Amino acid sequence: MTEALGHEACRKGYEVLYRRTAVPMDWIQSGLGYGAHLKRLKQVGSVQLLILDDFGFTPLSEPRQADLYELICERYEKHSTILTSNRCAVSAATSTRSIQRTLYRFLTLVRLVPYLLYRAAPMHDYGGVLAAQIHIASKGARYDTPPTTHD
Repeated sequence: MTEALGHEACRKGYEVLYRRTAVPMDWIQSGLGYGAHLKRLKQVGSVQLLILDDFGFTPLSEPRQADLYELICERYEKHSTILTSNRCAVSAATSTRSIQRTLYRFLTLVRLVPYLLYRAAPMHDYGGVLAAQIHIASKGARYDTPPTTHD
């Protein structure tokens, strides 16, 4: 689904970056060695639509978690960000408290969790939906029986 959203944004002329969460965090961190860290953080932060896939799948080191926080802060109310995860199957009625517990499992810098929630969690009571969780229960694109064709 996020690939389709990114593809449609590209077709409409928006700049889109779609990567597994760890990839841009590694790239940003690798800039520390030669002074490109902040430049890379700003570069990723300025993309019109950033899609970070597989959040929580690969553990992030504490410096990378701090960069993720800085990235979300840099983008907050300026650019669109989609953060996806297959790690936590939650109900559609998930509370902020449940999301918080999930974040604590993925992030060792626990001081970042409340700030990430403030900037990235669903805000259903904020005069409209700024962010949303979509829970998709699916067995995948497999057929128990082949699809029928009509001649």
